[in-house]
Amino acid sequence: MNLGLQDAYNLTWKMALVLNGLSNPKLLDTYEGERAPVASDVIKMSSAMFATGFSNQLSRRIIRRLITDFASIFVRFVQVPPGTVSMLTIRYHDNLINQPHKTQRKPDVEFQVGQRAHDGTLVRVLVDGVTSEEMVRLHQLILGPGTFHILIFTSDMLSINAAPISKKTDHQGIILTDEAHLKKNLEHYLHEWRSKWAYGSKRFQDQKKQPLFNIHVIGALAETVSGSGFQDPSKIRADSLASKESGDGRLYLDESRVLHQRYGVPVKAGSGAIIVIRPDSHIGYRVVGASEPAWQDVDQYLRSIFNNLN
Repeated sequence: MNLGLQDAYNLTWKMALVLNGLSNPKLLDTYEGERAPVASDVIKMSSAMFATGFSNQLSRRIIRRLITDFASIFVRFVQVPPGTVSMLTIRYHDNLINQPHKTQRKPDVEFQVGQRAHDGTLVRVLVDGVTSEEMVRLHQLILGPGTFHILIFTSDMLSINAAPISKKTDHQGIILTDEAHLKKNLEHYLHEWRSKWAYGSKRFQDQKKQPLFNIHVIGALAETVSGSGFQDPSKIRADSLASKESGDGRLYLDESRVLHQRYGVPVKAGSGAIIVIRPDSHIGYRVVGASEPAWQDVDQYLRSIFNNLN
């Protein structure tokens, strides 16, 4: 069942783009390239399990007997890697819609394009840097069929203790950004993408248009210091982003810094990153940095999918 559901999930958003005249029909060719290897692995696994379970060979009968006799002990000490059966750890390889950055160093495998989007807990940042008591999981924010979710990781650049923007780059030479520049780029590109590409643009004109792009800003703090009678006053603050609607660039705090870690984005003195999550919850593109050049790279990636798939 998991195989069939993920097959459908992989194909439907691609069909939606093609049927709405938003992408070249060649986009559909990526379905077989991504899902056929998964189906092949499942068939091999099922065949091996069937052979072991029903074969009359002596060796296989012994294996079945041992498994039956010691199953209760076996499961106590052996853990199946998370996602093995549910197939949530599958990575799609590089293709027309899973594009590694052309010039930046390729990250470790767990952070590369094609991986399924990692989950983690966030809290909303309100005006004046106050944080909401209500927690939300990232996977709750990226729900909804047919929508690209663009995650803007800002490392600790939005901290009230962050270095002034006069410090132009990080130690890798990646350009830094601040609230004003981030807001400007966010609003410019989100408006451009939504006005240029939208469902119902050519067919299904009577249907209510669904946002094709949502943006979520995720900030963090370097390790804080607290103790008896002392609370570290550090906080992230970007009132112009805190007041935005969900999907329009609303600001969240990665309080435990786990999400930054799971996406391979350094927090302390980092330059952030932009991660594009495909509508089927896999990473399509990533770029280190959250300044103008990074936004330009994301724009180029999206243009390669919409109407211009080679």
